[in-house]
Formats: sequence, structure tokens, C-alpha cells
Amino acid sequence: MKNPLKRNPAAAIEKAQRELALVGMTLTQQRADRAQKISDDAEIHEIQELDRSIVQNENAAAILRDKIAALQLQHADEQRQYRQRRYEQAIAALEAKLPERFHAAEEFESSLKAVAVAARKFRDVSARIDWPDDVPLPLGASPWFHLNKNRMSEYLRACFQPPGVLLHHMTRREVEASEYIARALNADKQATGFAAEVKDCNAECVAQLREYSAPEPEPEDEITEQEAAA
Repeated sequence: MKNPLKRNPAAAIEKAQRELALVGMTLTQQRADRAQKISDDAEIHEIQELDRSIVQNENAAAILRDKIAALQLQHADEQRQYRQRRYEQAIAALEAKLPERFHAAEEFESSLKAVAVAARKFRDVSARIDWPDDVPLPLGASPWFHLNKNRMSEYLRACFQPPGVLLHHMTRREVEASEYIARALNADKQATGFAAEVKDCNAECVAQLREYSAPEPEPEDEITEQEAAA
């Protein structure tokens, strides 16, 4: 059976320190006894026998001190190896999570690019809506209020502009990055309803125009029978 202390330097150190303490107490007592024997004029062989025992215990104490020093070095080395293993395990655990973070970054980048593509498309589609020549803008009608791009800017501001931007401007304090992140984290809530609102605006624009009749043509604008038939 293997000595369990060899697998546990800390316990071995503690055991050796207890033994060294006992040897030290024994030496203290033996030296006191030797001094007493000399004072009492004891026989030389008695003192010699005590001296041999003192030397043996001094050698034992020296061995125990060497043993403790070696065990402490072993324990320190094992502790260093343990910390190194824990360190490498922590790095490995961190490294294992990084690919998922990278894929999330790719998704975030793609989403931002998709926002740009969608914004350009909405801008271009809106710009291609030319006002029909045959539908003069009636007095009081304001269909461009429904068809302009302001709503897109309003939703973008609601999604990404941190609160208190005016205050930041007045105080010259930089907007914290965390404020932009906080807005982005809730952008889905702020963006909800944009498409439905645009749909309603489209319907309102057409409905507003249909409230009016076609304007009476000027005499020079009267159409011919052939144009009417066409």
C-alpha cells in the first residue's frame, strides 16, 4: 500500500513539523538534564550516554528540517502545477465560447447591413413615387405628408438615439457607448409598428385623394372624342 502522505505533501509537512517540535522539546529537556548531571557530578558514562542521545536527536532534527524543506518545495511545485492547470482550463472554457460570439458578431453585422439595404430600398421606392400629372394636388390635400421619409427617420431615432442627446450636446458630455448598446438591445420594440404605420399612411393618402373630385379642366385642356375613347 502506498504511503498516502506522498500524495499529500501538505499533510506530510504537518506531520514532519509535529515530529520536529517533539524532537526539539526532547533536546531542550536533554540539554537541561546534561547541565544538571554535570552540576551533580554524575558519572562520565551517564553524561556520555546522554550526549549520544542528544547527537541522535540533533541529527533527527536536521533530517526533519531537510525533509520539511523538500516537502515544501514539492508542495509549492504541485500548487504551481495546479494553478497552471486551472488557468489553462479557464482559458479553454473561454476559448470554447468565442466561436459563438463570432457567429453572433456575424449576425449583428449582417443585420446592420440589412438595415442599410432596407433603408436605401425604402428611400428609393419612396423617391420613385412621382405625383401623377392627371391628379393635381387639391387645395388642402397633403399626400406627401403620408409618403415622405420622415417616419423612417423617426423610427431610426427611436431605435438608436440615446435619451438625453440634447443634454449631451449642451453639456458637451460624450454619449456613453453603453447608452447606444441599451438602445440597440431594445430596438426591436421601438421598431415594431413601422410597416403597419406605412401601410396605414398609404391607405390614408389614397383615401384623402379620393375625397376630392377631378378638377374641372381648363378650356384648352378639354379632351377630344378620340382621347376619350382611348
